[in-house]
Amino acid sequence: MMFSMPRFILVLFPIYIIMASVIKKDYIHNIVLNISSGFLVCLNIMFAYSRFVA
Repeated sequence: MMFSMPRFILVLFPIYIIMASVIKKDYIHNIVLNISSGFLVCLNIMFAYSRFVA
């Protein structure tokens, strides 16, 4: 399981670069930040109630 982690990171790294170049406006940055924060809260609640695995 831990051996496949670098493979996942290599795929995700360019996505962060693309997102940084696309999100230049403050209002778009705030929208993406709010959506990401909402997903973080939902996933943490699911994890706390043992509904989320992986």
